[in-house]
Amino acid sequence: MASVKEVLAKVDGVSEVATDIPTKEARISFDPAKTEPEKLAKILTDHEGEHDFTATVKEAPSAS
Repeated sequence: MASVKEVLAKVDGVSEVATDIPTKEARISFDPAKTEPEKLAKILTDHEGEHDFTATVKEAPSAS
């Protein structure tokens, strides 16, 4: 069974995936012209793997 990282890495526009299993958080770098945060959240929530994630979308802090 594919890991969360492997599943997300196959999505067009995703350039980087970092997961923290204990906190069940994932940080995903992606091209907004190629995919949407809601699509990535759905993929995470629907993924049936060793670790269950319930995904929500958080905007990255803006650079000051």
